[in-house]
Amino acid sequence: MTGKYTAHQLAMELGVSDSTVSRALSGKGRIGDERSREIVKIARERGLIPSSAVQKRTGNIGIVLPVDAWDGAAFFLECMEGIVNSLVLGGYDILLCMAAENDIKPVKRLVESKKADAYIMLRALEEDKQIKYLSSIGKPCVLIGSCDMDVAQIDSNHISSGRDLTMYLLAHGLKNIVYLGGKSTYVVNQARLRGYFEAYERLGMTCNRKMVFQDVITTGQIQYIVEEFRVKQVDCVLCGDDLICSRVLQALMLNGLRVPEDMAVASLNNSSFLDHYTPQITAVEISAKDLGTAAGQQIVKMLKGKENNSRHLLSYNLLLRGSTRGK
Repeated sequence: MTGKYTAHQLAMELGVSDSTVSRALSGKGRIGDERSREIVKIARERGLIPSSAVQKRTGNIGIVLPVDAWDGAAFFLECMEGIVNSLVLGGYDILLCMAAENDIKPVKRLVESKKADAYIMLRALEEDKQIKYLSSIGKPCVLIGSCDMDVAQIDSNHISSGRDLTMYLLAHGLKNIVYLGGKSTYVVNQARLRGYFEAYERLGMTCNRKMVFQDVITTGQIQYIVEEFRVKQVDCVLCGDDLICSRVLQALMLNGLRVPEDMAVASLNNSSFLDHYTPQITAVEISAKDLGTAAGQQIVKMLKGKENNSRHLLSYNLLLRGSTRGK
């Protein structure tokens, strides 16, 4: 063979695109291990690149966690259990990256260190800079959550579950419902609130938007709202997540309000945080561990070239319990 052998010639010889060859040689592509090894092997035989120029797989998966992940949120603990179990079975180790909302510096440091083959993100914000950055680097990424960017996504249908639980409450005579939601910039909270509104629309009922509170974060906020319940003749409080629900139950107790005799309570997310309350809490059951397991399995498949940036929705269950009965 005369002349300098090029990547384009290699692509022609193997019957693949130039971009496939480029991804295999850089180690940054979403192609299977077997195909990548074949391209690298022939590239070496043809003298296209020296062995040192081929980036090898690290065997690590980068996990991007919010800095507040351990601040009382059972979701992240249970989710990480599923991720770790599935990645260990797939032969991978994990690297944790703790990052504040929309701060891409820690994420960028991890990517530029070239210590990870792929990435899993555990929260989606409206206009999320971290997801936007990771979706642009050419490596497999999985989001546990939903967004409109080009990354694989593992989630549950929070609009549907929010609608179903709200319709159940309304159908059982709980008309004066207060909705307490978390940060309004979180995509999951936006979806749950949308489901709440859709329930009223489907039943042909009018929703009193003055009874909807978003960005409820602190115990003090919840205590203040609960103190107003008697004045507003509230008969049910629907909590956006398990942490809010736990704090609401404590505030009701401090104000001498019984569940469900004086106030029905339900949560749009169940967790171990709610297990010790009596009566048991009506809630949406979404397995955070299953979400983590599915995300880990998805990233392993993507690294093997067996999966693309698809979106998978896991099922949920309504746990209809004593906290909304017999009021």
